[in-house]
Amino acid sequence: NMSSPADLAKWIRARLKRLPGIPVSQGSRLGSRDPASLVPARLVLGQSKASRDSSPAQQYFTDVELVTHNGDAVRFYSDLLKDKVVVINMFFSTCSGACPTMAGALASLQESFADRLGKDLFFVSLSADPVNDTPAKLKEYAQRFHAKPGWLFVTGKPENVDVALAKLGHTGVKENHLTVYLVGNLKTGLWKKVPPNSAASLKDIVASVLNDKGIDGVPNGKD
Repeated sequence: NMSSPADLAKWIRARLKRLPGIPVSQGSRLGSRDPASLVPARLVLGQSKASRDSSPAQQYFTDVELVTHNGDAVRFYSDLLKDKVVVINMFFSTCSGACPTMAGALASLQESFADRLGKDLFFVSLSADPVNDTPAKLKEYAQRFHAKPGWLFVTGKPENVDVALAKLGHTGVKENHLTVYLVGNLKTGLWKKVPPNSAASLKDIVASVLNDKGIDGVPNGKD
């Protein structure tokens, strides 16, 4: 039974410990390790046997309501993550540092994956400043970077955004948001962190996660 947060945390740590070379300390969670390194991790995100309605992934990420730059209400896990390959970054629209550089890289990346974006690959840019980043402001920001369908800029009620950000490893002030891409395959559970200055190409890493077949070629890590 993985219905409690403690049980779920124990389950995630146990699965990560099966992978050589990936240390997992007590209390570790997705996105909490040093963003200066590229850290691959595989979480088994299959459905909990205890509940067909709430998978371990949904229990972990939660399903708080957020809002896209198009004004659409979405649920964090069910609508933005479930069964998708995602490239997630954190930003805020008035940022003049890393944010526009990272958005520019995503703008170029969408051209490389034009045949997959909006189908099984999605970009999720989550605002770390939900008070000021209204859907209207994010729509302007999306237009600035010529965002195509499949690239969502997301905000919402501050308390809901805080929950989503925390699940991705960010807590604190907006200026200290993680300057790292989180690339995840929600079907196979493979996640990678990619800093903007990574020696590995973001395009190549996204392709590797997008084409991942799961542990031993079995989706969802079932063995």
